[in-house]
Amino acid sequence: RLLAAQEPKGFVIKKEEQQFKRYLRVADRTVTYPDGRDIAYDVVVTPSNHFVTVLPFNQKTQTFSLIREYWQGPHCLGAGVACGGYDLGKHKDAAHAAQCELSEECQLKG
Repeated sequence: RLLAAQEPKGFVIKKEEQQFKRYLRVADRTVTYPDGRDIAYDVVVTPSNHFVTVLPFNQKTQTFSLIREYWQGPHCLGAGVACGGYDLGKHKDAAHAAQCELSEECQLKG
């Protein structure tokens, strides 16, 4: 289930400039906080800005499992929580996006 985001009252985007674009976009964004401070962020922007996270839970043993997947940044295989984009034009729902993520980077089928 997707949770609705709340409007950040008092937080104002002062400036946003695109730094990189391919299948996602990285922006240099400066936000003015309610107390007047300006904070700069590197923001990853996708068409929907929705993502899924997969954390397998075994009800019988009451344990979580990490998933081995390819990590693009350090170019290695690692164990962690799988996450990826939820494209409203590509995926039927969040569960379908999670299945695709497990198939893509995690190379799991079934």
